[in-house]
Amino acid sequence: MELIVGPAGAGKTTALAPAVAHLQAARRHVFGVAPTAAAAEVLAAETGMAADTLDKLLSEHRHSHRPPHPVYDLAAGTTVLVDEAGTAATAKLAELARLADMHRWRIVLVGDTRQFSAVGRGGMFAHLVDTYGAVELDQVHRFRHHWERTASLRLRDGDPGVLTEYERRGRLHGGTPEQMEADVINAWHKARRRGETVALMANNTSTVDRLNRLAQHTRITMGELDPNASRLRAGDEEMLVGDEVVTRRNDRVLRTDRGLMVKNRDH
Repeated sequence: MELIVGPAGAGKTTALAPAVAHLQAARRHVFGVAPTAAAAEVLAAETGMAADTLDKLLSEHRHSHRPPHPVYDLAAGTTVLVDEAGTAATAKLAELARLADMHRWRIVLVGDTRQFSAVGRGGMFAHLVDTYGAVELDQVHRFRHHWERTASLRLRDGDPGVLTEYERRGRLHGGTPEQMEADVINAWHKARRRGETVALMANNTSTVDRLNRLAQHTRITMGELDPNASRLRAGDEEMLVGDEVVTRRNDRVLRTDRGLMVKNRDH
């Protein structure tokens, strides 16, 4: 087993591409897995190898009445790359380890020990890194400004003093919940009008619901959506023609216009 660790923006997934190319050139089979279908798609696109979710690989080997589908029936000596391993549940990593022993696969775990852990029991990746050590990528490339690269590492280390730097750079904003939600939607809409891609995040579902309704109301007010056109009710929400939708679960039967399966968090 090999362990590769690094902060967000260090280029962990990108760095795998030459390693995958080297293995493939040596005629060694390599297969990628990730905790989510979206991450698996990115892994496949950036490395050029076949990839799928960790759940899918495990489920294909749980059937007693049939062998795994040929895509997942990995030969002995296959290198299985696990991206975002820090978010994988301990039970799933243990199941993968048992399969690797049984089929003689080589496992490479790639992730960030400071990343949000799995929904279930987690921490195995961090434990393995602490116990056995890892190849560490310590250079952050994602940010345009040098100060932000340094600040992101201090934030990752839990240094509260770095908030002063974010405040000095105008990155922190305050106000009542109502003022902040209005400001967020206003900034979101202006950025959209400039052609930028924007993500809104909140720490609970009730705030998310309010932001979604405010966003829809803003687009109606600006004439981007027609409130009198056809609409679809989903739970407590109403969707209009032109509303943007993010999916909430994987569906391997439902396909996009590009022939890809619908994944959780697809836009």
